[in-house]
Amino acid sequence: MNPVFGAGKVSPTDATNEVQTASANIDAVLALMRTMNERRLQTIGLLEAHSYAKAPNPPSLTGGAPGLIETSGLGSVGLVRFVGPEKADSVLPPGPSKADVPAVWKIDPTGYVNWDGTIRGFARALTSSMAVVDDPTKIDLGTNAKIQDFLGKLPAEPYPFPIDEAARRRGESIFQTNCAGCHALPAGRKRSDLVFNVGTDPLREQAINTLSAGLLTKVVLSICPPTQAECAFGAEGPIVDPSVHRGYVAGPLIGVWAVAPYLHNGSIPTLRQLLVPSLRTTTQFLRGSTSYNQTDGGGEWEPSREAELRARGDTAIALHDLQQAGFSPVGHGSANNPMLVDGRGKSVQVAWSNNGADKHTVDDLIAYLLSL
Repeated sequence: MNPVFGAGKVSPTDATNEVQTASANIDAVLALMRTMNERRLQTIGLLEAHSYAKAPNPPSLTGGAPGLIETSGLGSVGLVRFVGPEKADSVLPPGPSKADVPAVWKIDPTGYVNWDGTIRGFARALTSSMAVVDDPTKIDLGTNAKIQDFLGKLPAEPYPFPIDEAARRRGESIFQTNCAGCHALPAGRKRSDLVFNVGTDPLREQAINTLSAGLLTKVVLSICPPTQAECAFGAEGPIVDPSVHRGYVAGPLIGVWAVAPYLHNGSIPTLRQLLVPSLRTTTQFLRGSTSYNQTDGGGEWEPSREAELRARGDTAIALHDLQQAGFSPVGHGSANNPMLVDGRGKSVQVAWSNNGADKHTVDDLIAYLLSL
């Protein structure tokens, strides 16, 4: 018996009822699927004609490497109805804002979410649903509330490989000195204590403007009654205008081993390249590999190994083009400027060389990061 599905075997009666229900509603289901696909194509067309037309060499909205999504643009398209098609540019992102799919475990149920920290708590679930449902009044609040609660309790997958304990302890000391001032647990922290500008590609952080933030707030409040506990957003409201403080959220790095490639745009394939900017690839690399490089902390990424990886079973890999708009692998320190000011106001080192003592420092820091 299958240990996962055996205990949950569906009875013949229930199976028959499901088949009958699907048969009775198949025309309605297919019609709904056609409507949703037409809406998706219209959304893509609108973004291509506005946001994506403004940038040289924009990424594809329908293809590209796995694990990347245009969430901000898709959500903002729903706001065009409030301003009219002739003013679509006033609410759509100023350029492509395609970004890496962030981890969903241990999400602070009342805190700031998304890469730019503009959306708070339950509003994240509602705005994500709006990008799919289109009509805000049809969003299922009860189901979204259950999902929100589940994500807050969802643990990260532990690192599955052995870790050098001595290196991990040395790395923890390095982390506490140089990293903990930004990458702390988010509970109770203000947005200004979570969002940092560390020189990374700016297109995603510019996606939400004052007008779109205000309209999103009105939409969320119109469908989220204050009598529902999840809708108690406080004086700051569900959507924060990011124009006064732009940047990206520095999360607590729980399960960071599993979220490679790194940065908001997923454009740095390994932890080692993140910490050693001189090693960063600047053209193309493979995303989507399940073959893990334990030394560097990240999936195997070299384009020259594509045939080998596919033969090994990595059938989902695809090239990620760093020359496309929004995918620049810069920021979080550089070879010439390895220091940043952290959330404690201290100047800390966040980038190292690949030589001598620096290499040992990076090895130890990677060992600790993989253990989180």
